[in-house]
Amino acid sequence: MPVWADLTPQEQCVLFAAAESSLLYELLRIWRPGLDWDEESPLPYIPALAAAITSLAGAGLINAYLDDSDTPLPADRVADAVADPNTWGIDYEQPCA
Repeated sequence: MPVWADLTPQEQCVLFAAAESSLLYELLRIWRPGLDWDEESPLPYIPALAAAITSLAGAGLINAYLDDSDTPLPADRVADAVADPNTWGIDYEQPCA
């Protein structure tokens, strides 16, 4: 089992967000506090955070849920779900100013 120091900064952030029961778009705000989505797209941050979520879910350290489901996604479905920007609750097709 990994210890805190063994985790990447992204994994540490995901664990913190999971402890707060954060949604994915809230995770982005925790990862980049003060990010102004009118000026900067959050899309570049999703792959590394998605990899961290997938890693931690695969290790059994977090559960991932879709929508308001009470049933966690199976670990083998987490990667596909979090790799999709639509899952993050972002209007990513909106152009950045």
